[in-house]
Amino acid sequence: MKPVILFGEYEKEGGLRWRSALRASPLRRLRTESKVLAQFFASGALRFLALGLSALSQIWIARCLGPSKLGVSGMVSSVVAQILVLSTFNLDGILVRRFKHCDAAREKEVLIGGSLVLRGALTLLIGLGGAVFCLFAKLPPVWSLPLSGGFALLFLQSGQCAWLLQGQENVPAQYRAMVLQAAIVSVLGFLFIRPATVPAGVDLWIGAAGLLAATVFSWHVALRRGETLRPRLPVGAFRFSLSLMREGKWLFLCGVVIQVYTMFEQPMLGSLSSLAELGRYRSACQLGQIVQAFTLLLPALLYPKLLTALRDGQKALWEAQKYYALRVGLCVAAIIPVCWLAAPFVHHLLFGAAFDSAAIPSALLVTSKLLVAVVGIFGWGLIAGKKDRLQFFIMSGVALLSVTANCLLIPRHGMRGVAWVNLLSEILVGAALFFACRKQYTDSLKPSAA
Repeated sequence: MKPVILFGEYEKEGGLRWRSALRASPLRRLRTESKVLAQFFASGALRFLALGLSALSQIWIARCLGPSKLGVSGMVSSVVAQILVLSTFNLDGILVRRFKHCDAAREKEVLIGGSLVLRGALTLLIGLGGAVFCLFAKLPPVWSLPLSGGFALLFLQSGQCAWLLQGQENVPAQYRAMVLQAAIVSVLGFLFIRPATVPAGVDLWIGAAGLLAATVFSWHVALRRGETLRPRLPVGAFRFSLSLMREGKWLFLCGVVIQVYTMFEQPMLGSLSSLAELGRYRSACQLGQIVQAFTLLLPALLYPKLLTALRDGQKALWEAQKYYALRVGLCVAAIIPVCWLAAPFVHHLLFGAAFDSAAIPSALLVTSKLLVAVVGIFGWGLIAGKKDRLQFFIMSGVALLSVTANCLLIPRHGMRGVAWVNLLSEILVGAALFFACRKQYTDSLKPSAA
């Protein structure tokens, strides 16, 4: 009698039997998935600590600055988030892949140095362009401090070494850096920010101080493992940059689309409605970002399992996606009603009466971020099958609909319209990825079956 095949286990003859795997006892499945669960809970604990510290400081900062000042900072930080895709070219995945294939120390030096030269040059050009724009735009003095803090955040975020730590298989160091950053921001926020006494933009400079400490810590940990930081000559770095950009063009384009799809709503809300409305909406976004930090982690940890299933064929990959999506979806469906019932009370308790109108948008955004746990399974499935181009076209179509809907709804419905567009966009992405995966991973088997 043959034993039941579990996830990741193979028979000597034949491949992975997903049908048998699905019938394995819950206890045996839990044992085989213990490594993924351990990584999830360990990473989640560090991230939860970092987010908890960050939430304390952000709530205090929001209450002290008020909607208008917080809206100014929100406008600057959201624009920085858009520009960051250009300065980093969304190449972390390509850099990690190349790093894992480097054997000689010189190759690693060229990779590390060349990536810093590329990102530094792009960030410098963008920063100079932004400075010239601000000079000729003649913005009011209230924008001076927030804009300078935004430039500091842009340069520090472009110099992160998260990809290097991932390539060294030292991901926990990233989360330790996040905890350090959140702790410093919390301490500085409670020390220097008082109600109605600080100008807009102080929170951005406090965030830059915490990010600087996290950056130094991350590079110290990465270089302690023997990797030498030695940027090469500009000519070599230029050729290296061109090869990187050619290899990662679809990832870059997809990253740009995702930024438009997820982050462009805030500048539009501030421009088409008011900065006070944007400030209230930012309080709703903070709760959504806490949820998203965990829902993004789960599909990423399941990605290796999808790759394992793909070795047995695309039908096995499709079965794995359905298996994981069903169970994660059931958990999400049980959590959503609780979030809606608790949203008004929790939002008032955390942010105060000035932000009460953001309770419903907060519930909508939390629902959208919970769906990410299911949608991400199908998104990673497309990447596993090297269908990143197809994913780009899906994201582009949804992003176009999202921007159009925001332009129509923001003038009349404000932040509630933005939150509804966010939720409906996530549903559209999930449906498109689901049908794309089913078509790609079942129809491709028809010729071989014949």
